[in-house]
Amino acid sequence: MKRLIYGLHQHFDTVAAAVFLSAMMGMTTAQIIGRVTGFQIPWTIEVNRYLLIYLVFFGVSSAARARAHIGTEFLQNFLGGRTAFYLWLLNQFIFLSFSIIMVYTGVSMVEMHLLTQQVTASLPVNISVAYISIILPIGFGLTAINLVVVILEGIRAERDRRLAELG
Repeated sequence: MKRLIYGLHQHFDTVAAAVFLSAMMGMTTAQIIGRVTGFQIPWTIEVNRYLLIYLVFFGVSSAARARAHIGTEFLQNFLGGRTAFYLWLLNQFIFLSFSIIMVYTGVSMVEMHLLTQQVTASLPVNISVAYISIILPIGFGLTAINLVVVILEGIRAERDRRLAELG
């Protein structure tokens, strides 16, 4: 059970991003076929927009876990040593703080969409916009969890590196 939970944690956001990218490709294909055949499906553009939103937020989480988000690599390489580690750590904490703020902001946005009962514009079935905006707290919640793991692993690696230098 522990391995299953760990495996889901390690790959959930990446698999979700791949699923949403595949769905976008399918929607785009349907849109192209519709235009060529004259049987246009107007709501494919809106669905693609929502799929892109989900793809981006799951992608941010996956990038944070893989340490592939925008960072301060140039300065870290230029400075080197402990200063580079502290700069990296500061960068991670800033990103973590931003992610936590975005979780709270996202929850407020979802509440607002539920209270105002906003719905999608052109889909065959109008759904609440809250189902689209829910990705904000979910995506940044996953990002925050991944950043905590990355920070802890980075601190552990730095500690091990320093112990190896001493010993």
